[in-house]
Amino acid sequence: MLCDHHLPDLNSEQALDIVRKKDPYIPFIILSGALPPGVAVILMDNGANDFLYKDRPERLVPAIFNALSKYKLEKERLEMQKQIQFSENRFRKLVESAQDIICILNREYQITYYILSSIT
Repeated sequence: MLCDHHLPDLNSEQALDIVRKKDPYIPFIILSGALPPGVAVILMDNGANDFLYKDRPERLVPAIFNALSKYKLEKERLEMQKQIQFSENRFRKLVESAQDIICILNREYQITYYILSSIT
């Protein structure tokens, strides 16, 4: 998302807050002709991906590619986290319902995990 700092009904800080509440990962780049000192830092701390002055249009394309790249990486990280959680839950259900002794060893043959059957 590209956002001018000065909008008719709100400013970029308010727009950023609205967007972050909907999706904290949507790329958000702020454009401005002039910005009070320190505001850009606050906006970046609040989750803006980049801040560009309108008189430096050559930075826009690299900023967009960078923001999209970060977005893609974050979505991939979240998907991997989701898959790991699913796998861990599946493993836990399997182990907890097993009627055997389950033991996991590391490469040095040390026990790293075990569970005894609840059935005696």
